[in-house]
Amino acid sequence: MHLRRVLPGAFGAGLLLLGALVTAPAAHADPSPAPGWPVDAPNGSDPWPTCADADAQYCIESATNNGVPASASVNVLPGTLGYNPESFNWSLPAATTAGDEAAITIRVGAFNPLYTFAFADGLSVSTSTDGSNNTTIAIRGKATAVNWNRDAPFDDVCHLNDCQDSNWATQNPVAFSGNTQNMSTWGNDAISTFGGMYIATNAQESASTVGYFNTPIEPGGENVPHWEFQVANPHFASDGTTQNRGSFTAYLPPGYFTTAGVTAASSEFEVFRDDGGTLSTVAGTTTTDVAGGAKLEIPDLGYSSPTLKVRSIPRSTPGSGVTNPAAPTASAPGAVGNIAVAGKAKKAARTITWTAPTSNGGAAITGYQVTVTRTFKAKVKKKSVTKTVQVASTTTTGTRFTLNVVKKSTYTVKIAAVNSQGSGPTTQKGFAGRR
Repeated sequence: MHLRRVLPGAFGAGLLLLGALVTAPAAHADPSPAPGWPVDAPNGSDPWPTCADADAQYCIESATNNGVPASASVNVLPGTLGYNPESFNWSLPAATTAGDEAAITIRVGAFNPLYTFAFADGLSVSTSTDGSNNTTIAIRGKATAVNWNRDAPFDDVCHLNDCQDSNWATQNPVAFSGNTQNMSTWGNDAISTFGGMYIATNAQESASTVGYFNTPIEPGGENVPHWEFQVANPHFASDGTTQNRGSFTAYLPPGYFTTAGVTAASSEFEVFRDDGGTLSTVAGTTTTDVAGGAKLEIPDLGYSSPTLKVRSIPRSTPGSGVTNPAAPTASAPGAVGNIAVAGKAKKAARTITWTAPTSNGGAAITGYQVTVTRTFKAKVKKKSVTKTVQVASTTTTGTRFTLNVVKKSTYTVKIAAVNSQGSGPTTQKGFAGRR
């Protein structure tokens, strides 16, 4: 149960290993969610298009790199014989420098995105579902360097490139890519505990599975409820020497704490690394309250191929490494208001303005995602048809956007506020082109 070895941005789908704390459903229990992508979704060989209008699904709503519109890639993986859940790979090829601020917003229709594994730094994943049960997932973070060592016992493993010892040290491959799945094979108990979880790392993963156990963390110890994840192989410096680095981010959803009988606000994480039976505590971890759950961040995993063992413990006093322990739970911002379009009817320039949401969701608004589509009549095989195309997609920190329009066209502008927790609901307004 692990990700297939593949090229950049292409992933398989991992499964959850269940221990004594969460048990798989018995034969008589309620069945897991029915497998299968919705029938109107693209198949695995079809890259997803940019969304053509406000009603389009199974498409890329927006993608930016450092705030500039960029092309993203999304492809479906259908799942296999109940072993792999249905999922989709996503990537932002434009993110070529570590630290690039990357963002992808994808409309996934009736698909239920419940678990994301990614190569990224500072990952944030949020979802919203409209009245028609169509879901949008917003993925944000930073591109990360993935200079991996090909070293025993993992000398047949390199998921982003065909690593050849230190040759990749000078090429510095960078990734912002991942896989999001519906957990259709995990079982109802696991979904209620881990549904909404996401993990990101710049360390090579040894196995993409998350293990949840009620077993001793160290040999001979008492049973301890905890979860585990394996990472592998160090980074290289430009001179070919290894570096003690490797970041790790994991978001644990509210269900994880409900299963444990505690709250996220009263908990933090203690992380151990198991290096072939040698146990040590990982220093420098922080816990942040996010959307009713908690995010664990580790800036430096260190060298070797450890198994990370993570348990929840009662939250200590401020200053223990917990980030804002008393801060209220944040969420995506509210809807923007008062969209207005100004400009002379016979001139091309239009100035679009709006007002900030009445609620920022408890986190500062970092920008506004603006998308504009144009609708017009066109000749296709001597017939007149109506076409809609996207003419602008950008993120701006202000509340003003300028657009040039053409004759015999109508336009629709859609604007959503963005904070650290994701995008708020979209507000839209239609207007005419030039006379």
